[in-house]
Amino acid sequence: MTKHAELPPDRKAVLKADFALNDPRHMRRGLQAYLSWLKRDDDPARRLCEAAVPAWVVHAEKGDGGLTPHERQVLEACPHVRVVTLPGSVFFLPNEAPKAIAGIGLLTLAFDHLWAEAAVSEVFQDNLASQGVSRKLGYEPDGISRDARGREALVSDRLRLSRSRWENVAHPRVVVDGIEACRHMFDGVG
Repeated sequence: MTKHAELPPDRKAVLKADFALNDPRHMRRGLQAYLSWLKRDDDPARRLCEAAVPAWVVHAEKGDGGLTPHERQVLEACPHVRVVTLPGSVFFLPNEAPKAIAGIGLLTLAFDHLWAEAAVSEVFQDNLASQGVSRKLGYEPDGISRDARGREALVSDRLRLSRSRWENVAHPRVVVDGIEACRHMFDGVG
């Protein structure tokens, strides 16, 4: 999997080293159990909903297997589950879409726990992936700025996400633990 993923060399090396620590016997048993599980007649969306725990299902439009129409219908009707579709093609979300995953966590911390009124971001106009992630998170246009990338002058889109927009745009619910223990690090925030 890491052989074909477009990752920075240092991240690829970490994943490769971590994978090398696996005992082949355990991997074989785990894969056999996984294949048996795949063959069973099951409804994982229904089971997730019936677990009655807060969850979010993040998937890409293309590339990660997607959701069946039945799974989407069950999950979207479930009061404890949020379904988020990231634009584009993604296979391994934490490695290929870390900005979207991190953005959701950061915005949840800012708005839901530190009571931010707005979040701002700047995105190069030619960075379509970041533009798509930002729009999906609810950011709206807020002007432009001029930036340098090497010797090249580029125009960036300034984006803004207000608290009210965050509260009214569908996004996954994220559980943040331990905020009270580190609140002092935010000096007067909240």
